[in-house]
Amino acid sequence: MKGLKGALAEAHGKLDTTSSVHEQDIALISAGIIDSEVREFVRERFGKAKDPGDFATWMAGQQKDPSPLLAPFLKAQEAKAEPKAEPKVEAKVEEKPAPAVELKGNPNAGTDQPVRNNGTSWSADDIKAAMARNGGSGLGASREAILKALAAEGLIKGPSV
Repeated sequence: MKGLKGALAEAHGKLDTTSSVHEQDIALISAGIIDSEVREFVRERFGKAKDPGDFATWMAGQQKDPSPLLAPFLKAQEAKAEPKAEPKVEAKVEEKPAPAVELKGNPNAGTDQPVRNNGTSWSADDIKAAMARNGGSGLGASREAILKALAAEGLIKGPSV
């Protein structure tokens, strides 16, 4: 039972730490500080502050009246926020008229998948040997592989796979 109580106390401690870090992250991100190194620096300053109180309250106070060490980070965020007020003017793109000549043909020609090859190349001797294994008629069990390889090389019009 003592082990369970100890484990529960440890879990509560980890939860409190995680919640505290999460609250600090929310306060820092809302202040515009997204760089992890800067956030760690601000947390260090919070840890060294005399009677800091709550992190969110301390951070709000730093935004109103920043300490000399934190001022560059907080003022850089304010300076970045100000230029966003300018509206952007979008350039108008002229639409090109349709071509005067009507295009003929299949616009999707050549867009089907190429025939897959298993990587084996079949020479004339290999094909003759396959025919001999099948008793001189047809390609036997190697038929599909041979046809796919020849179609992939463009030597025959093969089945699309």
